[in-house]
Amino acid sequence: MRREPRSLRNTGSLAVVLFAGLAFALTGCGGGSATPGVDGPVGAAAVPPPGTEHRGNAGGSDPGDSRPGGTGAAAGGPPSAGGPVVAGVAVDGAWRGSYACAQGTTGLSLRIAGTGPAALTATFDFYPLPENPTVPRGSFTMTGSVQGGQIRLDGHEWVSRPAGYEMVNLTGTPRAGTPDRVEGSVRGVGGCTGFSVERATPAES
Repeated sequence: MRREPRSLRNTGSLAVVLFAGLAFALTGCGGGSATPGVDGPVGAAAVPPPGTEHRGNAGGSDPGDSRPGGTGAAAGGPPSAGGPVVAGVAVDGAWRGSYACAQGTTGLSLRIAGTGPAALTATFDFYPLPENPTVPRGSFTMTGSVQGGQIRLDGHEWVSRPAGYEMVNLTGTPRAGTPDRVEGSVRGVGGCTGFSVERATPAES
């Protein structure tokens, strides 16, 4: 019986161990690619769901500021002699105030024009107020009519639309006074409540 030299048997075992270790390293430690930084999308951003609240209506700004918007269908200034009159209040002209939606209280410049109760046009400009300065500026046009002693205006077309904002609709009741006022509800978007505007002065128009 012939006995192999101990040194040869040890050499063979060492070769097996080295081969197994090399194979393990080449397969990435048994788990696919180990390249750092490429195992998933990098810098992917979650897209928020479409806004369900109205944060303003694009474009305009405080009538006292220089506005990028404010170029809608309705003209500003004092009411015209031939415009519709509701409860003793001439509807057309420039109005200034605020409204409330999910983004908080927001400045509103509303400019209404019309040749009769059934044919109103308007421009809805919104802008930040000192107490809510993060609201963007925006603007859209509106169409509407006078019904049952109320003004009904519906959003029509964006002039300048901030991301995540939707147009709203207004139903308001004119109230004669010094100055005249229009107050009512904001319709069409969840989280909105009411609005209130006063006849704008010539400087604000």
